[in-house]
Amino acid sequence: MTNFVKKFSLQSRSRFGETRRGDYKKTNDARSSRGTGWDSEAKHYDDLVGERGHFFHESIVSPKLTEYMEKIKPTSVIDFGCGQGFVERLVNGSVSYLGIDSSKQLISIAQKRVKERNHEFKVADATAKIDVPAHSFDLATCILALQNMESAAGLVRNISYSLKPGGHAFIVINHPHFRTPRSTGWGSFDKGVSYRWVSRYLSSFSIPIRMHPSMGSKSPVTLSYHFSLDYLSSLFEKSGLSIVRIEEWASGKKSVGQNATRENRSRSEIPVFMGLILERK
Repeated sequence: MTNFVKKFSLQSRSRFGETRRGDYKKTNDARSSRGTGWDSEAKHYDDLVGERGHFFHESIVSPKLTEYMEKIKPTSVIDFGCGQGFVERLVNGSVSYLGIDSSKQLISIAQKRVKERNHEFKVADATAKIDVPAHSFDLATCILALQNMESAAGLVRNISYSLKPGGHAFIVINHPHFRTPRSTGWGSFDKGVSYRWVSRYLSSFSIPIRMHPSMGSKSPVTLSYHFSLDYLSSLFEKSGLSIVRIEEWASGKKSVGQNATRENRSRSEIPVFMGLILERK
């Protein structure tokens, strides 16, 4: 196995969906009764993301979302699964913002950083009924959080409920085709070809992930959820959301060394993130 393959198949993952092999067991489906609480991991997650975001936040998500907001110029934003407030820090002070997350600890961290008077955070389940005025936001976001939600259907309903007619949604997920823990990974042929393997895709399922692999069975566990694009698009249609555009983004990382050329070619050709841009009818 090359260093390139080891780096992508063995690195540990948190909210970014990256998982070390052997650190999880698959469950039957995405309706497992186990929760995905993040309170115990809030400090660890905040240390990882920080003020400006993780590498992928800073290099991919932030430029893409900023560009999109400049294009549509929303006056109000609702952010589902807001975590410690990464999106809030990208939203102009003249734009009202509401961040929603089920973790009290992450919301507490976000509230300590907020500087704009019309930006606020609320502890709430992004997939359950939410206490916000119907059809009152121009833009709904969900950034690398859908994979941590058991009910994609609940999230999509809330996005539709919160958006004004003609409002937009900007959702970023780990690429469901190429970046699902245990079911995808990097491989390499002897002839110098790097590839991405996929063993499972169409079904919905959940994956327990050890947040601190070195702790073994004592590590806190969260759940990552996989949903196919086919399933997600059916939810959008049922909730009155049209797909405006699907964007696919490569990691942007670069290899060095004797295998750099083929490894970087594979990285540039195989996307690991997907951006879903929707419009409410």
